[in-house]
Amino acid sequence: MRIRLGPLSRISLSPVARISLGLVSLACCLLLTADLILGTLPDEAAIARQIRKSSTENLAVQLAALAQNEDTDGIRRTLHAVVSENSDVLSVAMRRANGEIAAETGNHERTWVSPTDNKSTLTSVVVPINTSAGSWGQVEVSYRAIAPQTLLGWLRYPSIILTVTMLTGGLLLFYLYLRRTLQHLDPKAAIPDRIRTAFDALSEGVLVIDKQGYVILANTAFRGMHPDAGKDYTGKPIEDMAWLIKAVGNHSATWPWARSS
Repeated sequence: MRIRLGPLSRISLSPVARISLGLVSLACCLLLTADLILGTLPDEAAIARQIRKSSTENLAVQLAALAQNEDTDGIRRTLHAVVSENSDVLSVAMRRANGEIAAETGNHERTWVSPTDNKSTLTSVVVPINTSAGSWGQVEVSYRAIAPQTLLGWLRYPSIILTVTMLTGGLLLFYLYLRRTLQHLDPKAAIPDRIRTAFDALSEGVLVIDKQGYVILANTAFRGMHPDAGKDYTGKPIEDMAWLIKAVGNHSATWPWARSS
């Protein structure tokens, strides 16, 4: 009797793993393409811009009332509260119409980048302050950049989290699904008829298994070696052949196919 192992792939990944990796890659490409064309993923910059604009406008309304009454202490308390309660705010300042800073908190001169044509940007938001006497000036808020500045920040970035989740979770799910599905396919289809005919012509019993120990082929001579050998074991683990295990020994270390792998 001769037991042969199927050819080992030079690639470390199993076929199921390679197919799973290809499928999850296609899924990620489809998701990114859909976002590029249809904008399916939320635009974090646009959302942040809208939130920051609304917050600064609300702040300007509060400061306008305080400026109307020349409540300097109230203005300073309000600016300090904005910086201390919002981690995205670097500094806030109230600038009069003549360019003089009436009140500020945080190192505004260092963090503030004046936008071109006084139009707000994602990190520099300007909102005018108007009182009953006319234009009083403007409120300037310097925000942190949306893009993470550290590796840990990037790992917490929603788009990165979504991508990593798609890759890891999708790869695991595809792998488990394909592995389960392929077990139900007909293993006999993997061996061409001419190969089966060639093995059946041999006078020696030949059993071919893969590196996981599943039966791929048993020729006619092998099936005639024992009454139970005539059963169809294709696609089943070799351990199911109780008569063969008993013949070679119950200890796996003595199995010739285990030593060969």
